[in-house]
Amino acid sequence: MSELDQSLNLNIAKLVQAMHLQTQAISRLAASNEALVRAMAEADDAGQGDTEAPPRVGLNGRPL
Repeated sequence: MSELDQSLNLNIAKLVQAMHLQTQAISRLAASNEALVRAMAEADDAGQGDTEAPPRVGLNGRPL
């Protein structure tokens, strides 16, 4: 295998690894968004979703 082929194979392997890490990060983001939507829906179902009142807690859970 030539040096050029080895370099190409290494670069392809790096690209595949980067894509794998990106996919994992996107999956974590999707799970986080799903949990947030579920929590918001549960709060609304419990009568806590007063849309007229200003929010008291930010999306990060800290008081505003």
